[in-house]
Amino acid sequence: MKQIKFLAMLAVLGTLCFGFFACGSDDDDEPDPSKVAANAVFTNNLGEQVVASKIGNYMTITYNSYGLPIKVYDYSFDYDAGIFWYTGSGIYESKFTMNKYGGITSIEEETTFNDGDISNYKGTFSYNGSGQLTGFVEQWEETEYDSYYNMDITYTENMNTSLTWSNGNLTQIQTTYRWKEGNLDSGGSTRTTRIQYSESNDLGQYTTGISDFLYTCYECDEFWLVGLFGKATADLPYSVVRNVTYDDGDSYSSTSEFTYEYNSDGTIQTEKEAYTYVNSDGSRSSYNYSTSYTYKDFTSSRSEVAEKWSSYDYDESMTPPLSREYRTMMRETRHKASPMKKAR
Repeated sequence: MKQIKFLAMLAVLGTLCFGFFACGSDDDDEPDPSKVAANAVFTNNLGEQVVASKIGNYMTITYNSYGLPIKVYDYSFDYDAGIFWYTGSGIYESKFTMNKYGGITSIEEETTFNDGDISNYKGTFSYNGSGQLTGFVEQWEETEYDSYYNMDITYTENMNTSLTWSNGNLTQIQTTYRWKEGNLDSGGSTRTTRIQYSESNDLGQYTTGISDFLYTCYECDEFWLVGLFGKATADLPYSVVRNVTYDDGDSYSSTSEFTYEYNSDGTIQTEKEAYTYVNSDGSRSSYNYSTSYTYKDFTSSRSEVAEKWSSYDYDESMTPPLSREYRTMMRETRHKASPMKKAR
């Protein structure tokens, strides 16, 4: 949900900044869906197995017979081949691997742009013995010819995030981000997010109170919400405080406070957020958000869902080229994306 709140177009651009082409991987690394935990399937207070079929106003989800998401917003998954692809504007593909906890452990991409330049991305994700996400490292590298300087320039980005858990809850997210454009320019930022909890998450549900703050240029928010980044928190967050400092001295902080309304079966009906943003100059803005959750009975819809998406194939020929101007825009977005949230 972060893409919609922070920058409306990031739900699309967070993927397009890399393009999507398959990267090589041994067959042994391909996830076996029959042996992977289906984190998004949970049992409500009536003893029924259910899944979230829609979160908010834009994110719909479809699952296969094992309970793994095969359609999340505009992302589609092929677990047998170990790829997922984005279909919001053209088609972009990524190679991925998973562990037995249902967590994605690696993502790799290679992008060819319309001027012939190539960009490479790799993300690795770590987990503890309880299946909780404990950290991830993301790296981008691209070499392009700069006509102004009349030479090739290598551009790199590195993001290192560590997650701290206590008593089954994610209590802190620490992210260090660095970018470098040859020997011409560089910069970065640090982000520290602290989370406090209130109500028990008895059903093991995923909420935007966590996903919004897994800062990455990738799809951590959507993927977290369907269990693809490990186990959910033991309790539901009620307070999330983030502090961001940029190398150039700029900074901001934000505070989110969450409350919940429930359905009769104990599932979350509505998640409400009171959000306050404070800039480095002391200016302050406040917003209120409300996220609704819709569910489906998983057991009765398994075969129908699996058959519906079995023929949804990736077509590489539909991939459009990406321009230098587009890459520049996406870099600026990642360097200093607006912290102001946008209504969904």
